[in-house]
Amino acid sequence: MSNLNKPELNMQSKSSRALSYEILMLLAGMSAFVTTWTMVTFQWRQSADELFIFAGISGPVTIFMLIFLIKHREYFSSKGLHVTLWCIEAIFILWLFLGSFHILNRNQIERATAFANQGNIDAQFNLGWRYGKGQGVNQDYKESLKWYQKAAEQGDKLAQFNLALRFSKGEGTEQDDSKSTIWLRKAAEQGVVNAQILLGHNYANAVGVEQNYFEALKWWSKAAAQNDPSAYALLAWLSDNGKGVKKDPYTAFYWWEKSADAGNSKAALRIGYMLLNGVGVDKNLDAAKRYLERAADSGEAQAAFLLGQIYYRNDKTSEEDPRAAAVWWLKAAEQGHVEAQYNLGLLYENGKTFKDAKDKADFYEMLRNEIAAAKKNLPEGIEEMYPCSVSPDPVQAATWYRAAADQGYADAQLRLGMMYKNGMGIESNISEARSWLRKAADQGNSTAIEELKAIE
Repeated sequence: MSNLNKPELNMQSKSSRALSYEILMLLAGMSAFVTTWTMVTFQWRQSADELFIFAGISGPVTIFMLIFLIKHREYFSSKGLHVTLWCIEAIFILWLFLGSFHILNRNQIERATAFANQGNIDAQFNLGWRYGKGQGVNQDYKESLKWYQKAAEQGDKLAQFNLALRFSKGEGTEQDDSKSTIWLRKAAEQGVVNAQILLGHNYANAVGVEQNYFEALKWWSKAAAQNDPSAYALLAWLSDNGKGVKKDPYTAFYWWEKSADAGNSKAALRIGYMLLNGVGVDKNLDAAKRYLERAADSGEAQAAFLLGQIYYRNDKTSEEDPRAAAVWWLKAAEQGHVEAQYNLGLLYENGKTFKDAKDKADFYEMLRNEIAAAKKNLPEGIEEMYPCSVSPDPVQAATWYRAAADQGYADAQLRLGMMYKNGMGIESNISEARSWLRKAADQGNSTAIEELKAIE
């Protein structure tokens, strides 16, 4: 009789064990979810204290769950849960790593605090940095300020610089430009380049001290002596504007060029402008193009605008190419450059071809000579292969006029008003025409004033 009941008992035992496994698997999944939420939430909030406590409490539970899952891996895999199992195990392993890291990190902070209280400069600086960034501790600017000040008073130059930034930004204390400048000077005197740059800015802009361009020149020169590219540009600006030194475009060009060659896109723009117009140096169109292209490719809208000007005009200083002009103006216009937007409007409203038939004949004659020099036959349809003109496109014109008009550019407001009046590129609308003409007239545009009188 007992033998007959054995299969039934075994079935109940297996069923009970399976139920236990499934319950534990469910608990493991819930634990993994809570663990993941905790990692994300506390890390995002940078709540080091809460994370430390949770790591200490959950550590043993996590280890138990991980051992259980690994021991019974075969059972869960047979149920088709191997992917779920891998994910849960990965979460637990990651949590064990992070939890251990935070516990060890807390021990490091406690040791650093003990050393810092004994006057160790490195430990004091480390704590100032940790509290400022919220690394391993809750972010606390007051604590950061306290430890930076202790290290700074012992002469640590980086602590002096960071303390100056705390006073400048009002982090952990009231904002105080005078105290910031005092600590900047101490760091600058020890050769901290960023401190020299900021101290020069303070003197140039009367921040925490009386304005003194000679002092700005002094500190920026020290930074330049350490090959700081931003210092080159600042010295160039002083020479360009005669601040602290005699206005000298030649010296300005020297410093702008050094800054541009170090990768400063604004300096490349300035150099391109100087070469284009012969400021502080002889005019050099090819060199100007190179610097302006470098600046434009780095996102300087004004450089792209100037390149468009170069290719558009026909003053014998460059080869006229309206399409190239449109490309560069488009690059500038898309960055919000209002003059480029207006110029594109003009270009598409009127179109642009060669100035006269002779110009066009000269261009293709030059092209024929180049092809002949290369000993090639002149291809048919050469005019189509080398189009150097832009056809009128009133829709595009209206689009770019509106972009410039929205920025308050009076000439663009006038042209947009006229397009609404005449129905060019947009549907005729006298009300809109009147609105845009009035905006231009309010800025003193005489043509807009006359046109407005004619339709009112």
